Amino acid sequence: MNHLERIWLMQTPSRMGPAWREAFARACEDRGWAFAVHERGEPAPPPDPSRSQLTVSWLDWFEGQPVTRFYVQRGTADDSPDILARAGDLGPSEALYEGSLRLAAAELMLQNGADLIDMNDEVVTLQGLGDVSRPCEIAVSQLGSDHPLALYKSAPLKTGDSIRWPPRVFSYPGLAAAPEDGRIELLGRRRMLFNGPNIFLPPGRWRLDAEFSINPPARTELLIEWGFGEGARSLSVVIEHPGRYSVSLEQEWTRVAAADFRISLMIPALAGHLDFHGAVVTRIGDYVAPAAPVLEDAAGA
Repeated sequence: MNHLERIWLMQTPSRMGPAWREAFARACEDRGWAFAVHERGEPAPPPDPSRSQLTVSWLDWFEGQPVTRFYVQRGTADDSPDILARAGDLGPSEALYEGSLRLAAAELMLQNGADLIDMNDEVVTLQGLGDVSRPCEIAVSQLGSDHPLALYKSAPLKTGDSIRWPPRVFSYPGLAAAPEDGRIELLGRRRMLFNGPNIFLPPGRWRLDAEFSINPPARTELLIEWGFGEGARSLSVVIEHPGRYSVSLEQEWTRVAAADFRISLMIPALAGHLDFHGAVVTRIGDYVAPAAPVLEDAAGA
């Protein structure tokens, strides 16, 4: 039996994605390959037992699926929220959440050795299938440096890549909308003042640098947290004087997970306010998985 290729190609959401899938499907039909599309939440398409197969996915690969080569095909990063908002009737924050999930999952696949191809390439070459020409050219907007997903402007990510998240992309419980200036009145019970932006990051070591100004009515206690889930890094601080403060926290992402930075008021306040000035997130290194334990013969037998 001839060698069968099992290609898994993950696409990040893009205006050009559907046209590329049609081009891949035609190329497979012309060259005797099987073609499949995997949608999120659906079972993984089974491999064709008699033909090579190309599977195009919008998310990650299923462990146990036989694959001979992985590819990631990326469009312009700021396409992602727009495409997902239209396809899934999502609001801006939900679309940003989903778009960053797809981009972080693609980054993880690149970290694990997938080959990178671009939606704007004139021709892409897939192992065994050969050349597939770009089906069309669709104008897409360029990603601005102030976009919440600007971290993903290029791939793969490198140590030192960073993104500034302004106050407007965070969530403020109890407020109808995010304040443009990041001002939060402290009056009230102990509570979370803000959190977010819940944008996904891939595995790696990440540092957050944030600044805020505070005018407390008296002695005030804050809990500052950065990370994801129960493993978030936390810092408890007591503030007795008005001023502008900075904080720097480092955390290791062991998997694709949503980044959450939050500040909570830990004692009730009768007056005062806090101005959040935004945060900068920087990739400071790779995630290194712990080595597997090795059993050695202490007697040297």
